[in-house]
Amino acid sequence: MLLVKLGMWQLDRGQQKQRLEQQLYDRSLALPVPLQTVMDDTSMLNEQQYYGLNISAQLSPSDKPALLLDNQTLDGKVGYLVYQPMYWRVDQHTSQLVLVDLGFVVAPPRREQLPNVELLTQETDLSARLYSKSINHLSEQQSLEVFQQGSMDLLRVQSINPGYLSSQWQQSVWPVFIQPTSLNDWSQPMVWKPFPMSSQKHFGYAVQWFAMAGVFMGLMVWVGWRFGLNRNKADKEVD
Repeated sequence: MLLVKLGMWQLDRGQQKQRLEQQLYDRSLALPVPLQTVMDDTSMLNEQQYYGLNISAQLSPSDKPALLLDNQTLDGKVGYLVYQPMYWRVDQHTSQLVLVDLGFVVAPPRREQLPNVELLTQETDLSARLYSKSINHLSEQQSLEVFQQGSMDLLRVQSINPGYLSSQWQQSVWPVFIQPTSLNDWSQPMVWKPFPMSSQKHFGYAVQWFAMAGVFMGLMVWVGWRFGLNRNKADKEVD
């Protein structure tokens, strides 16, 4: 039955999500590892393996414009997530460009206005956690909206594709995002929402589908019983 299969699917998704949530919790308790260690670990073959990993790194501001990720919400308010491109020094001659998540800002009432944003202005030692984002292939190569706020350049984007930014800036951008956890008195709240739906919601939906299947089965039994009752009554009247 379709309703039972949907319930089983949600139950399976909930169990998968529960394992991932436990993995994130375990990682949140672990001591930070140097970013160098993560970069050198060839066993991490995809960005999902970085999720929630605590790291430490020394980062420097770059000359690249900050990114404002559009259409974000926090506590019922609409705004942007701020990403600052920064340099992590690989060696004396090479630096890797990384994207640092600097939190949420509320959008002004007028679309042509941009909010005031807070950026890191000097070399900073950070404790942070890593995460990745799925790429929206419908908007990954749209034109970047360029704005200037004082002496600061800003780019408003609908999605962030590090690969596309790499081609635009002619410099490799690491495909994993860095969210600081050690910034004191930071005005922009950090948004940590690793999953769009928790395991509990999946389990809740599974219960709903199973309940609907039970109601449907009960209804079918009742209809069958009524049909049989009416048929017996009709047969008796014919006799």
